[in-house]
Amino acid sequence: MSEFKIDIDKDFDVSYENGNIEDSVFTFESKRFSDDRGDFKEFWKENELTGRFAKLDWVKQCNMSKSKMNVFRGMHAQRGDSSQGKFVSCSHGAVMDVIIDMRPKSCTFRTIKTYYLSFENCLSLWVPRGFLHGFLSLSDNTVFQYLCDSTYDKSSECGANIFSILDDDMIYNFSDKCHKGFMSMVKSQFIMSEKDKALPSIVEFEKNELGVTR
Repeated sequence: MSEFKIDIDKDFDVSYENGNIEDSVFTFESKRFSDDRGDFKEFWKENELTGRFAKLDWVKQCNMSKSKMNVFRGMHAQRGDSSQGKFVSCSHGAVMDVIIDMRPKSCTFRTIKTYYLSFENCLSLWVPRGFLHGFLSLSDNTVFQYLCDSTYDKSSECGANIFSILDDDMIYNFSDKCHKGFMSMVKSQFIMSEKDKALPSIVEFEKNELGVTR
């Protein structure tokens, strides 16, 4: 029996392009084993997934961050050929992970959703290329890790300011309990870098990066 539970998130376009799993959002849940010594879980297992994900040879860069409570990192992406797909998980503490489908040809364009990721719930998330991504740390010393399918390219980085996204009436699918918890956070509580605070609004992002005007 498999030690993993894999679910395609049907809140997002599952038919995008060729309907490949790499173009879909999916969660990857592993089992956790605990005893008086601590905890153990398998982070990845070959052939539990199909296609390009059957092995880890698609991974081009691994990142890890450590954050205080209320730190928000995002909303980030890379443009063009440097676009990144990301397999993300929380190995210590907990985060509210946030993704938005910013693929203009997708039937779920502008859909936003959050996911609660922690060491305890053993949940990882695949964020396809073409999505904006960020996360809010819900504990001190949160450790977050990313497996990326392309390398970081500073000249290609782009993003949108999270506050403009939260205030945008055009963003939809923001209704489940995770979303409500995220929305209830007082904006002044967010600890953000000056760089993330200075990101353009979501409207400017659409116009400048996607060529989409409202």
